[in-house]
Amino acid sequence: MAPPASVVVAIGTTPDEAIATARGTYRRSVGSSTCLFNGIRDGQVVTVVNVANGRSIECTTSITEGVADGVLVMNIGRFARLADLTAAPIHLEIRQ
Repeated sequence: MAPPASVVVAIGTTPDEAIATARGTYRRSVGSSTCLFNGIRDGQVVTVVNVANGRSIECTTSITEGVADGVLVMNIGRFARLADLTAAPIHLEIRQ
């Protein structure tokens, strides 16, 4: 008689809560870990998700003049992790 198969225990996680939506774009001048976004408090670490493909990055928010409401601006390298540069602007969810 074969020993019983071991039991696999899965520990679930709760997906981050969506706290905002935005149109995402990029600028070369934005720091590598910063996202310019006026929709939430300054200095918040957030997960930014491309709604079209599910890819995500993390960044720290920075409130900045000159960024329109509903727009999140990130470093060109971070944007490239989410989508092709020619796709800008893209639809994003900001989660925390």
